[in-house]
Amino acid sequence: MSSVFAQKNEHHRYDDSISALNKEIKELIEIQDYEEAISALEKILVFYERANDSIGVAKSNYKLGFYNKKLDNYELAFKFYNDSFKIYSSLKDSIQAGRRLMEMSNIQRTLGDYIGSENIAIDALKYLEGTTDYKNIAGTYHSIAISKKEREDLNGAEEWNKKTLNLLKDTIIKKKIGKSNIITFLNTKANIQVKKQNYTEALQQYSALVKDTIIKNNNLQIARIKDNLGFAKWLNDSLDSESILLMKEALILRQRMDNVQGLIAGNVHLAKYYSSSDITKAIEYANAALENSKKLKNPISKIEALELLRSLKSRLNQRVDEEFDLYVSSTNQLKALQNKNRNIYEVTKYDFDKKEKENLKLASDNAQKDLQISKSQNQNLLLGFGILLVSLISIIVYYIQKQKARQKLKLSQLKERYQTETRLSKKVHDEVGNDIFYLMTQLENDPSLLEKNGLKLLDGLQNIYSKARDISREYTDIDTGDAFPEELLSLLNSFGNKEIKIITKQLEPTFWTPIDADLKSEVFRIVQELLTNMKKHSEASVAAVTFKKEARKLMIQYSDNGVGVGDEKLTLKSVENRIQVLKGVLTLDAQPDEGLQVSIIIPI
Repeated sequence: MSSVFAQKNEHHRYDDSISALNKEIKELIEIQDYEEAISALEKILVFYERANDSIGVAKSNYKLGFYNKKLDNYELAFKFYNDSFKIYSSLKDSIQAGRRLMEMSNIQRTLGDYIGSENIAIDALKYLEGTTDYKNIAGTYHSIAISKKEREDLNGAEEWNKKTLNLLKDTIIKKKIGKSNIITFLNTKANIQVKKQNYTEALQQYSALVKDTIIKNNNLQIARIKDNLGFAKWLNDSLDSESILLMKEALILRQRMDNVQGLIAGNVHLAKYYSSSDITKAIEYANAALENSKKLKNPISKIEALELLRSLKSRLNQRVDEEFDLYVSSTNQLKALQNKNRNIYEVTKYDFDKKEKENLKLASDNAQKDLQISKSQNQNLLLGFGILLVSLISIIVYYIQKQKARQKLKLSQLKERYQTETRLSKKVHDEVGNDIFYLMTQLENDPSLLEKNGLKLLDGLQNIYSKARDISREYTDIDTGDAFPEELLSLLNSFGNKEIKIITKQLEPTFWTPIDADLKSEVFRIVQELLTNMKKHSEASVAAVTFKKEARKLMIQYSDNGVGVGDEKLTLKSVENRIQVLKGVLTLDAQPDEGLQVSIIIPI
């Protein structure tokens, strides 16, 4: 009894401590004392870790990331977000895991690591898409659009910006995303047009935003739009008198709000404006941008101001030694920050990929157990198989007749078609016709077989059906459009039956969209040949086929648990030829009684 009482007292003390610290943090945040708030949060994190409270630890890590970012402590913020992501992902909380990745993507983008930011954002969408968290889905689309814009992939930036804006067509989703975010997305749309030098379209967008009631009372956004509008007007027409008025009006607004990031951008724009008419004044604005950038711990703003200042001073033959030294140190600091954060996430991603492979193996083992159970069950009807078989053979015969009717093609095409028909006819005769004749002979000689060995006859019809289906599929056109994922999945499913389990991994809906139609067709044939080889030679009960994209490469992984063979006996010459034409790489791993593993990498 005393032990239970002691535990209750300990629990109460624990709750009281957490409650007191949370109250303290709230008061500190109200006065924007983020450093003390972080110190209190670290104490709460220790409490949750001792109590093995995973959700409490995940939330504390998130808050530590948030407030460290407020102080421009980007490395710590990234680390805490990453720790929070790992916990939420293990808890299968897709929305929270996706949000942490989006925040990590934003940090890398802020640090100028646009490729790293884009890769993390793509990973975030794997968690967010399919949920109702439209605000963060839109934010992730936007992050990708910005990264592509900064990397000068302007068509890609425009495409992702359109994906963002398309979400606004739904009134309910638009309300969830919020007015301020909508302004940002529309401003980005205009910024992309400026980069593409489509100034007329950009000016129309900026002007519409300035007049729109959506921007009312939002001085931060008003200053940003007016500054961008003025700069775009100057780029479009250097004699436009309104351009300088708009940029200076925006700068005054930002000074009143002490908007440091906005002051950097505004001063840079004004320095560029005066660079062709008054270099001395341009240098003043560039110096102002540099001084403001020193208030932030983000080196990228400092580097941009230094590059501009060095260029302007050089035109006046002024010494730039101090600026050069600061530029070098800032660049080194930025690269170190980018690499540290990249390494943090790469380790996490490696661990997650490793776990995913282990789960795939576990799924394969479970599938084998299911196969053993399914062998004792047969719920298909003999009549159903017979009807399907006749239908498929009719399709094949119709195809042959249709091919013979086309006699006005070129000689080379006729010859090729003749060879195809001969091969197809022989397959129908040898593989389907002979099996049907053998089955009919058995029934004719002993009609009682239907009652005695119904299941065995059913297995015979199943095999005939599979052969007819495979022949039909081998000579059927492939849909490489929007229906390709279903076409490929249908192929995989067609090789599965009660004897063979085919395993694959679900892909995101847009996985195949950017891939060329010809390459899709080749991928289809490669997979078909791998599975055909498996079915004919491997004696496998489980085969796994997975697809992955990485660094402009398509990776196909195939494995089965068949008998395995030596490399010299593999019947994959056709696959090798296709891979060679595609300038890809094929790796085989096959040992007797150890199954077959095939790794294919194709550039896309």
